[in-house]
This record gives sequence, structure tokens and C-alpha cells, in this order.
Amino acid sequence: MLPGPPSSWRARGSAEAGALYNDPIVPLFLDERTRRGTDRVAADFPPGEQGVKLRTRYYDDRLDEQIAHGCKQIVVLGAGLDTRAVRKHAPGVTYFEIDDAETLDFKQARLAESAIVVPVVYIPGNYLTDGVLRLLTTHSFDAGLPTYLIWEGNTMYLTRPAVLGVLRDFARARG
Repeated sequence: MLPGPPSSWRARGSAEAGALYNDPIVPLFLDERTRRGTDRVAADFPPGEQGVKLRTRYYDDRLDEQIAHGCKQIVVLGAGLDTRAVRKHAPGVTYFEIDDAETLDFKQARLAESAIVVPVVYIPGNYLTDGVLRLLTTHSFDAGLPTYLIWEGNTMYLTRPAVLGVLRDFARARG
């Protein structure tokens, strides 16, 4: 499993003077090979890095607001190497991260190597083909609790019908 450029860009953004956010966890997933790959992508698409930094800050701020207002469950679709379950942990809040098994296994292994225990429910699966509702309900998701959905950085790869299907499925979970 090779982390993609967004993880490296998040690490770079966090290390900047006057950083928009603090993410000391994401470097655990990176190595020199991933950094070189990210440099190649950045050379072809310079605005990508700034976009990742801005969206990280935006979602961090929205998440902080939701938790402050009593949100009890956070669902992260296509979670990848998202680190919010560690960085934004709050008592009584459960994180559900959905992604492919290989990505989640890599993430869990790297966190375990660093003795980071995360109160998160990892759900291996494809939320498009397996269904968000089915994946969540088979993993102790409570549709009656206040929930915040983070769907960051992967909708751009999906068709409009696929996006609407996921939203409809999630809405069914919320009743």
C-alpha cells in the first residue's frame, strides 16, 4: 500500500510555520518513496497541494463544531489515511471509517507500531457496492444518534448517480 499525495501534502501543511491545522499523526504513514511520488504529482498539478491543505482545515473546523454541538458518531467514507479519529478524539464519540481492507490494515499497523490506540470502528468494504447503510448497521452504527458524515477527497472520482445513491442510502440510515 502506497500512501497518495494528499497524505504527504497534509504532513507538509502541518509542518509549515503558521500551519492551518495540526496533524502530527500522518507522517507515520509516509516514507521517502511516498514523498518522491508526491513531488512528481505536485510538479504536474501545483494547486493540488493547496486544495488538500484548505479542505483539511475546513473539515477539521466543521468536525470541531459538530462535536461541540453533541455529535456522537463520525462516519468517514473512503477514509484512507485520515487521522481525525486520533486528532479529534472526544469522549462519547465513535468514529466509523470505511475503506478497503488493505488500506485499513496498513493504517492500523502503523498506528499500532507507534502505540497509538484509536477508538474507531474500522469497516472494510466498498461503500458504493456494499452500501453505506449495510456496512454501518453491521458494525454497531446507531442511526438514532447525532452523526456527522465526512466524505472528503473521493467524490470527484464518482459519477453523479453514484454520489446520489450513497447519499440516499445514508439518508435511509437516518430515517
